[in-house]
Amino acid sequence: MEKVLIVADPGVDDAFAIIYALLHPDIEVAGIINEYGNVSQEDAVRNTWYLLKIADKEEIPIILGAHQPLTGNSPEYFYNIHGVEGLGSVRPRLKDSITVFHSSKFTIS
Repeated sequence: MEKVLIVADPGVDDAFAIIYALLHPDIEVAGIINEYGNVSQEDAVRNTWYLLKIADKEEIPIILGAHQPLTGNSPEYFYNIHGVEGLGSVRPRLKDSITVFHSSKFTIS
């Protein structure tokens, strides 16, 4: 089994990749780093939480990556492609709080 750390900004494309990895019998997802990109980091974290919840893999840590470019410029998001919250017509609603880890405080053994 391969241990994998995923870096994602879950719009619909990354959502498919994450679900594939979560359900693949030869892949162990050690964590998912959420950054800005297709969607804001906040939406990426919520979308990852939702994907982990529906896959019954909530024990996998969500790790914060970059929330904006290192240049300090405002990021450009692509909700026109990925939907209002990044998952097409799916609109995840939080019913629980989300525990996230800062990337500098996360280790994989």
